[in-house]
Amino acid sequence: MVTELVLQIASAPGIQLRVVKRLTQLGLVCTRRTLKDTPFVDTRYLVLELDGAELSKQQIVDQLRGVHGILSVDKLVLHNSPADEETEHKGAQDPQLEIAPEEGDTEIRDRMLVFSLLSRYPDVGGRLHEILSTIPKEERLTRARELGHSFGLHLFKQQKPASPIYNLNDALSLLILPAVSPMAEVHLQKNLLAVTSSRINVRRKKPQEHACQFLLGALKGLLNSALPEGKLHIQKLCCMTDGADDCRYQFHYQLENLQSSAVSSGAE
Repeated sequence: MVTELVLQIASAPGIQLRVVKRLTQLGLVCTRRTLKDTPFVDTRYLVLELDGAELSKQQIVDQLRGVHGILSVDKLVLHNSPADEETEHKGAQDPQLEIAPEEGDTEIRDRMLVFSLLSRYPDVGGRLHEILSTIPKEERLTRARELGHSFGLHLFKQQKPASPIYNLNDALSLLILPAVSPMAEVHLQKNLLAVTSSRINVRRKKPQEHACQFLLGALKGLLNSALPEGKLHIQKLCCMTDGADDCRYQFHYQLENLQSSAVSSGAE
């Protein structure tokens, strides 16, 4: 099987060697290796042609997930060997030798990014900053919130609440506090969460908006996983990026066709 692989990598010492070594462990031999510039700072494209073992895309991605310095898998194309192609397409009018990249590649890339963040939990700030530095500025806040949401969904699977979660108050005290406290200094009063400092910020003394958006997404991901189906709304009342002493989030949750389970805090 011949494989074409394009990775976006950070400018980290030894990254090419680590990638090739990991692929060799999978039974894949690098037959060609090229570096190309990207439009982003301190990143490059590593273009590889590989030959060897018959592997699925997911098997390859799973093994690359733990390699420090890989920011994303931008392309992964599997080609059959020439002999297989000749057998498959014998007599075909218009043989197609290349399997086109699937739309799922973007999903695989994002899943890799989320797992790279999970592997650094609770110190996710540096990795998040590294990822967002490769994304155009106008898209960073949205991507930070999206990555945070996926991060929260997966983080939920690692959490083990002390008691079953039946309502919003349970979710905030039994899930949100234990999950978020390692990443930030937080204080909970009824359905109001105050964040006074955050390890998601690379610069502790200068709050960063993308860190707030990532946390907002993570809160939604955690709660969406824990609560029964209903309407969840998280309102941000103030932010340290605007000069406030803390970032405050107020939670509202309503079961479908039932009255709201949120407790009024009078903060609105």
